[in-house]
Amino acid sequence: MTEHVDVLVVGGGLVGATLIHALGAARQRTAWIERNALDAMVCDPRSTALACTSQRLLSDLGLWAAVGSRAEAIREVKISQAGHLGSVTLSAADMAVPALGYVAPNRLLASALADAISARDDLLSITSDAVVALREADDGVTVTLESGRTLVARLVVAADGAQSVVRESAGIALRRDVTFDQHAVVAEITGTGWPAGVAWERFCRSGPLALLPLAPDRLSLVYTVSDQDLERVLALDDTAFMAEIGRLSGLGAAFHEVTGRQAFPLVARSADTGWRGRVVLIGNAARTLHPVAGQGFNLALRDCLSLAELLCELAPGADPGQELLAARYRQWRGADQRRTEAATEGLARLFRGESTMLGHARGLGLLLADRLAPVRRGLARQFMGLGGRLPRVVPRD
Repeated sequence: MTEHVDVLVVGGGLVGATLIHALGAARQRTAWIERNALDAMVCDPRSTALACTSQRLLSDLGLWAAVGSRAEAIREVKISQAGHLGSVTLSAADMAVPALGYVAPNRLLASALADAISARDDLLSITSDAVVALREADDGVTVTLESGRTLVARLVVAADGAQSVVRESAGIALRRDVTFDQHAVVAEITGTGWPAGVAWERFCRSGPLALLPLAPDRLSLVYTVSDQDLERVLALDDTAFMAEIGRLSGLGAAFHEVTGRQAFPLVARSADTGWRGRVVLIGNAARTLHPVAGQGFNLALRDCLSLAELLCELAPGADPGQELLAARYRQWRGADQRRTEAATEGLARLFRGESTMLGHARGLGLLLADRLAPVRRGLARQFMGLGGRLPRVVPRD
């Protein structure tokens, strides 16, 4: 038997789950395919840097109450480079806001989403299954699952990650597939001696090193290393690893413990188009950003909630895969997507050169940015996720 739905969301990470939650007010029949049960999302040990606009959107979705008590506010971001003078400080006080952003445990956001979605009785939720093929026609997309089950959807939303099966099955190519020859080593560091509410972005020879506040005595670390140096870094014992981070960060803090060291390859990918026919891509299925400045999830959140707003505004029976809706989405989101992609990749490449002259030039640029309020505030606005119309969360009837 073939089941018919209006909107089918494929993928159950934070982005796909947020979209499903936001579509609670939509007047279309919605289905969700996720290989793992909802409870599996709450096991993610990582944390995410949320721009202040993302915090506002999560609050509008009714999710922040479960997350905010364990989230750490970022009131300053200090940007510098190792071995050279010059730095810039972005501050919440300068922007007249309580915080530039927050660092929140993924598991808390996942748990809040799981609770909200499990309470829905109007959602067709398919777990322990996965998409194996798509066949698109003028009036819908036939989706075949591993189990042999088939669905026909008028709009398919791919939220199934960087190796998106939906994107590939829909024939959407990558227009950009950049390998940085780097890995991000992530961990949590416990210690003392740093001011509360401060995030550090330190550009080193190997790439950016970010330290984000998790608690008064804990920091979340993202340490970019070259592929050639990865084996050495991972082989360091905890004491040597913390000493290296202390030296590169310039914090002068006392690190006592490091936990959860993992490494991930760094790439930047963008699909040729974010919406083709009756298939739309969001999150890592649409683009994967370099982690510098922590913009990936924040951009994806703005994308998925903009899509949710457009879908929730449709009248009952209206076609969610119509070209007019696709055109409105592209017009709304295109500038923010291009600007964020360019900013993150530009920063990643700008600070990779190792010549002394280039280092001095970058140091001068940081010094000028710190002295020129319009430039400094422009950087802060990018970090905060400002610069375009934010989506409106549509409440359920």
